[in-house]
Amino acid sequence: MRSTWRTLARFHALVAINTQRHGHAELHAKHHAVLARLAPLIVRGQADGHFRSDASVAWHLSMLLALVHAASGELQAERVSDADAEPALVATVLGALSGGAR
Repeated sequence: MRSTWRTLARFHALVAINTQRHGHAELHAKHHAVLARLAPLIVRGQADGHFRSDASVAWHLSMLLALVHAASGELQAERVSDADAEPALVATVLGALSGGAR
């Protein structure tokens, strides 16, 4: 998440535009390559007990996409600083994925 957030740093304004202009299905299609790379990581995390298995891989991927877009939107709206957004995003994602596991 940290690496993704830092890579996206120069594109936060574009994220906001895409979120407003495109529907859920289209956003997923645009992010297919990234989501496809994350899916095996989620499967592996579920198999070894690090990630919650009571939610589907598709749910976890949708949640990740939504959280990154929400964090980017908050940053663009200046309701959070970049210094605060990154650790909050990482903590939220880890909490959501793990559901208290380990």
